[in-house]
Amino acid sequence: QASIGFGVGREFQSTGYAKEAMSALLKFGFEKHDLHRVFAETISENTPAIQLCKMLGMREEARFVENRFFKGRWWSTVIMAMLQTEWSSVSPT
Repeated sequence: QASIGFGVGREFQSTGYAKEAMSALLKFGFEKHDLHRVFAETISENTPAIQLCKMLGMREEARFVENRFFKGRWWSTVIMAMLQTEWSSVSPT
């Protein structure tokens, strides 16, 4: 299994770059490295990242309440995940 993540500068948000990169990474992991599972972790307030994961076929697997301390406060996080069998059913290839 592997974790996946990304960061996009504000000037490049909503351009499709993140979707293209995430899709390529999922394809690379599942098709070239025969991964069983890929997951992403993000703060629960990052709805664009969660929506992107859902758009690519990932599902919410876990939600942790105030489990990450960063920049002086506690944040809740969400784990989005996908199995290779789920990728096979949503992949365009």
